[in-house]
Amino acid sequence: IGLSLSAQIGTLPFTFYYFSKFSTVSLLANLIVIPAIGVVTGIGIVTLIIAPFFPFLSTYYGDANNILTGWLFDIINFAGSLKFSYISIYDYSLLDSILFYVLSFSTIFLYKKLKHRVLKIITVILFILNIFVLSKIDDKNLLPDNYLSIMMIDVGQGDSYLIKFPN
Repeated sequence: IGLSLSAQIGTLPFTFYYFSKFSTVSLLANLIVIPAIGVVTGIGIVTLIIAPFFPFLSTYYGDANNILTGWLFDIINFAGSLKFSYISIYDYSLLDSILFYVLSFSTIFLYKKLKHRVLKIITVILFILNIFVLSKIDDKNLLPDNYLSIMMIDVGQGDSYLIKFPN
């Protein structure tokens, strides 16, 4: 859990920026997926080692690995298809990513320096609140609400217009 959580926290800004989603099921799914991937990799290595000497036996290992990989994909598809499997994140920018990492390293540094448990809890709470507040600094609405707005977009071989009505 710790390994999956730290990997998810470390890649969170990239996930928000490129996919605009936060996975709510990834920690639980990784409890099954990561050990299964280890088994799939192990079976694959054994298959490659015995294939030159026992080709008939290696086909059984390969088929078993194929079945296990199919089950693994089924688990991943099931976890990803749940209605609550992700939360959409909008307007996440490069500045938000930089703020996330700066605040993360600052929080970790302070957390290690502080001796009292209450101060450590306050530091973590402030980190979470700052992430939510500071990530909204650079959000801007290109086309204002309650106005007729027209934006001309150059699309290369032609032009495109985005029209936003007041309602």
